[in-house]
Amino acid sequence: MSLTYLLDEPEQPCDSAIIWLHGLGASANDLQPLMPLLRRQPGLAGLRGILPQAPMRPVTINGGLAMPAWYDILAATPERVINQQHLLEAAAQVQALVDSCELPAERIVIAGFSQGGAVAYQAALTSTVAVAGLVCLSTYLGGKPDAPRQDIPLLAMHGSLDEVVPESLGLNSADWCCQQGLMVDYQSYPQGHEIGISQIKDLAKWLATRLTPLQPAP
Repeated sequence: MSLTYLLDEPEQPCDSAIIWLHGLGASANDLQPLMPLLRRQPGLAGLRGILPQAPMRPVTINGGLAMPAWYDILAATPERVINQQHLLEAAAQVQALVDSCELPAERIVIAGFSQGGAVAYQAALTSTVAVAGLVCLSTYLGGKPDAPRQDIPLLAMHGSLDEVVPESLGLNSADWCCQQGLMVDYQSYPQGHEIGISQIKDLAKWLATRLTPLQPAP
């Protein structure tokens, strides 16, 4: 099955895209307000937002309550025990979304917050094509691929006061990626499980370095 998604188009001609994956129990609409903020950064005026929506499914750690979720979480101790099949299916759907985009992979960034970040990790690290970048906020590795890609720059951001996903999980995930040979930029913020304005500004600057506007052919 293909993902349903919200498309947020720039006013300027589109020259790049970010695929944003929301967190557990959230929706694609929650991330849409970030798009105008990112486009304020010089070089990102043509950034398209592709905001997928997770399916409704029961989540074990939430008493089996059905909610938007990329995968079921069986336990949190604080290491997450998750349904690996759900994770792989979600990652494959994101990869298909990259393939179906009219932009080349090197003009696309895969990003995710919390549970969406775990899917972003899996999708980018196991992709057959190298995207422009991987952004993982307040999240963790849901799985550790045997042969992850090494040619995708990673921006990992986490709140030092996060009580939902402890920062130790974010640090361990970023460290593992670094050990695999990825170029990793890790940034910590004095905040909880959220996306703060300072974070958005830093993210925009990082994206601009990865998505330098295309130059017209001579």
